[in-house]
Amino acid sequence: MSDNEEVVESQGAEKYGLFDTITDPELDWVGPEPRGIASVLTPDDPKLHTAVERRRRNDQANWSTYLPDEDQRVCSSFDGHGFAMYEFVFKELMFSLPFSPLMIGVLRTLRVAPSQLHPNSWEFILAFEHLCANRAVRPTLPLFFRIFKIQRKTTRGEDRAVPRQNWVSLKQQDDVRLFKMFADSVRHFKERYYIVRPESPAARDNLLERRPALDDNGVVCRDAAGSV
Repeated sequence: MSDNEEVVESQGAEKYGLFDTITDPELDWVGPEPRGIASVLTPDDPKLHTAVERRRRNDQANWSTYLPDEDQRVCSSFDGHGFAMYEFVFKELMFSLPFSPLMIGVLRTLRVAPSQLHPNSWEFILAFEHLCANRAVRPTLPLFFRIFKIQRKTTRGEDRAVPRQNWVSLKQQDDVRLFKMFADSVRHFKERYYIVRPESPAARDNLLERRPALDDNGVVCRDAAGSV
């Protein structure tokens, strides 16, 4: 075991070897597990699930998946607007891209990446959308956050003024009990992740938020006609 490697036991008696390869100081707030757990997925893994969208056989792929490099972690930055995603969300929860408007709204409101949401939280979002569709109710953010609240998992036992953050979970409000968790303890998801990358204009439009360019003074740039 190297000087940078340690073994931690997570809740539920899961043990992971941690090897921290993150050097970006802007990621200092990230907890030991997200920054230390490498993906164990390999191309010849018989259980590997890479179907991240539903499409017909001859349709162009909007999204692709690839495995992270040995020194990349779930919190790393990736080329081509790629983002990390846990296999569990696609394989067990049967989620398919693209992200719905509600999902995008939740991620932006919480200011988190898709992989920062605990898998059980993705199940809550999917269940909420299904219930709204069944009841012919529009799935709005105010309604969603009337039912759910955020619950952050900080790193315990560290001598730091500000605890480092791990996964973000959604928890039902104290006066609401509409949904049951997919599983009380989702296990073995932390080391099974890959990178998802948008490959079509439609996928990039779904993933990226277009903002107007700003000049040095923070003013929106406009052309001679006044258009952005």
